[in-house]
Amino acid sequence: MLSQNIAILRKLNKMSQEQLAEKLDVSRQSIAKWEKGEVTPELNKLIKLKDIFDVTLDELIKVNDEKNCFGPAPKGKSIHGSVIIDENNCIKLPKDVLEKFCWQKGQELLILGDEGEGIALVNKDKFMKRMDELYKLVK
Repeated sequence: MLSQNIAILRKLNKMSQEQLAEKLDVSRQSIAKWEKGEVTPELNKLIKLKDIFDVTLDELIKVNDEKNCFGPAPKGKSIHGSVIIDENNCIKLPKDVLEKFCWQKGQELLILGDEGEGIALVNKDKFMKRMDELYKLVK
């Protein structure tokens, strides 16, 4: 929902209602009303909001659904839904994930873990290349 998305994005960007209001040339009370869903911002303000938060207009106004139940993702991040571990302890990645990251059948992925937080999958070749570059900088 738009009101929730404005509040979430403002907080993710570590902005107060006053700071956001200044950027949009509106009152802090206007921001509060938008976030409560009492009033909807005008189109020109929605366009400024999407630019400030670096999201698409669709991401800004999209009503949360089953796949997007977490609201908008932080800048540069994305939420692609969830997966289920099957009876063979396998997971199937959604097609949009494979396409977004240009992953293909047979490609090797590196599993990174953060105890208590979870795992991340990254392209092994790209990761190792970055690590080599870092090692060269440290030497």
